[in-house]
Amino acid sequence: MPKREIPPVALRPERYAVGIDLGGTNIKFGVVSAAGKIVRRARIPTLAARGPKKALRRVVATIRRFARDYEIAQVGMGVAGLIDHKLGIIRLPPNLPGWDGTPVKDIIEKATGIPASVGNDVNACVLGEHLFGAGKGRRDVFCLTLGTGIGGGIIANGRLVVGANHAAGEVGHTTIFPDGQMCKCGSRGCLECYAGAEYIVQRALALLRTLGPKLKSRSLIRRYTRNHPENLTTKVISRAARHGDPLALEVIRETGYYVGLGIANVIHLLDPEVVVIGGGISGFGKPLLTAIQATVDERTPRFEDWRLEIRLSELGDDAGVLGASQFRRYI
Repeated sequence: MPKREIPPVALRPERYAVGIDLGGTNIKFGVVSAAGKIVRRARIPTLAARGPKKALRRVVATIRRFARDYEIAQVGMGVAGLIDHKLGIIRLPPNLPGWDGTPVKDIIEKATGIPASVGNDVNACVLGEHLFGAGKGRRDVFCLTLGTGIGGGIIANGRLVVGANHAAGEVGHTTIFPDGQMCKCGSRGCLECYAGAEYIVQRALALLRTLGPKLKSRSLIRRYTRNHPENLTTKVISRAARHGDPLALEVIRETGYYVGLGIANVIHLLDPEVVVIGGGISGFGKPLLTAIQATVDERTPRFEDWRLEIRLSELGDDAGVLGASQFRRYI
């Protein structure tokens, strides 16, 4: 007799969940209602170099403060890196030195008495967008987060996919150029080498150096950085593009081309109904989305009624907190 699939259990209306986004610099908290509304927020510095014990002590104190005012049914935390989603143990975090092997789930549960779950930060984002944002109501969703690194999260047939080694969705380390640049992961030609924030800034600086004196003097990027290259960030490029700077728009177009290559590969493998673009670089907005869409259209032949949308995140920085708050239902 086939095994009956048990649907995830939702919060009762009078109960709340705490979602936590643990980053290398800050830890963001949200008390989340059954309707997916953040009713209270908090933010504390991670102080990652001091180690996990001191940081988690402050995390526990924040949860306890919330529990004085709300009936907290569950706690979820999203963390960058490889995470053992079942045991709630952090593995190989890229921006938390000394945290490898930390049993976060057990520490929180023993200290608060509240069921806790821990997962990858991009899995939290895709879950947030699936339940409350740009992928709401869709059963097959892929979320791509663009920042210093590039991550991916998968919802397939309404379920979060973490993979056999809890490392599914790492699209940033898929190869788009076999003999391309060396990546920090040790491979070559990874998508992250061409569409991560550091590369985008390097590309803009390289293009700026090719301009003649007249064009260079008109560059908004040069003006916004006060002619100091070290001041250039993706936010500066985004600002210049909004004011029509040709160089900034070219950098964004090229970035969208590379991201489109990665998404085309995802579409062929997973056949999602919605691809959601999040992370800081999604702030490039419409020019980025247009370039991504053009590349995907060239590289993914589709029949007339094919269901596929590529959309920018609706939840922004809240996606991770909202998704993490619901981890217990899905991992």
